[in-house]
Amino acid sequence: MGPKPVRLLTPLVHNAGELVSKHEIMETVWAGRVVSESVIARCINKLRQALGDRGQTAILTVHGYGYRLTAPVLHLPPDRPAPTPSRAVALTLQADNTLPRRPHWRLLWPLHAHASVWLGQHDKTGEARAFKFALKPEAVEGLKRELTLRRVLHKALGLRPDFLRLYDYNLETAPYFLELEYCPLGSLADWLPTQGGAAGLTLTQSLELVAQAAESLAAAHAIGVVHQDVKPENLLLAQEPEAALRLVWADFGSGQIDAATLDTGG
Repeated sequence: MGPKPVRLLTPLVHNAGELVSKHEIMETVWAGRVVSESVIARCINKLRQALGDRGQTAILTVHGYGYRLTAPVLHLPPDRPAPTPSRAVALTLQADNTLPRRPHWRLLWPLHAHASVWLGQHDKTGEARAFKFALKPEAVEGLKRELTLRRVLHKALGLRPDFLRLYDYNLETAPYFLELEYCPLGSLADWLPTQGGAAGLTLTQSLELVAQAAESLAAAHAIGVVHQDVKPENLLLAQEPEAALRLVWADFGSGQIDAATLDTGG
């Protein structure tokens, strides 16, 4: 079968039942190289032949996005504990740290109590960004999932102000992170108490915020992206130039892609 189909099988097995994007496959099998989608398709075909998947039911193609392994995966307990990969080491962040591959960006302080999202500032321009880190081994997959879903959103819907903007990411050198838009007003959960709670808003304001949130979610669901963690903490607030408030959806790390919606074209 060759080494590349075997390496391609790894992310499919590790994410059995979930979409594995073409980008993830390229990073796993052809890291650092640019390959065409036809190369990936040929590699998938070889893997299907080796697995006897003639009806293409064990490895499903999610057209335009990637592949999903639907065959059952049996996880056997190891005879001895597997060595912990270097990328799985728990990390501790500190204020004034600089970031790998971002020599001009310096951490200021955590934006959340669990300390996985930090405010960072550029040494020269003073620009602020939010950096979402994977501080524990299991959090790395969450970053990868969020990166994939954000790419799906951007490809289908374009750059929309109601979804938190992703500027860049680092999944090569610890600490792993996503570089995101920073909203100084914080989340809806942070902002509401400053207004006297939900009762402090007018009916018009409440309806406007609910309508914004619903419209954004509907747009995401229409292309198969399901957030799965809808709560005030994941709705950030941005201030428009005319003083209007805009809701911004954040944290797609628990989200999923509804393959049925994708396969039927929405």
